[in-house]
Amino acid sequence: MHNSRLEAEPIRTTTSEPIQQVGTSVSTIVALTPTLAPISPPVAPIAIDCTITIDNPLAMLFAEPVQCSDLIDQVPPGTYRSSNYTEGWFQIEVDRRLGWLPDDAWTIAEKSTTCP
Repeated sequence: MHNSRLEAEPIRTTTSEPIQQVGTSVSTIVALTPTLAPISPPVAPIAIDCTITIDNPLAMLFAEPVQCSDLIDQVPPGTYRSSNYTEGWFQIEVDRRLGWLPDDAWTIAEKSTTCP
């Protein structure tokens, strides 16, 4: 019976140092490169005139209309006027500080009919 054995060249890293081969099996090393989605340019806010009611004491005011922006302050429960809106965010003023509030059911309890 003929017993053939697979012989392989040593696998080399980018620094040309050999990787130790264990046993007779051959492994394939695959380098994964993450692919990032392109960042869309921000959409300009549209002017609106509506009121939103917040009853969640944990609602936060953001510096920019994105979740990863800086937090400005906590938003006390109450009714606020919004004059700008962009892709799921209302711009409101809290204690003379202008910021963005996400348009979601966790944050906003009620919206006037003039809100998007």
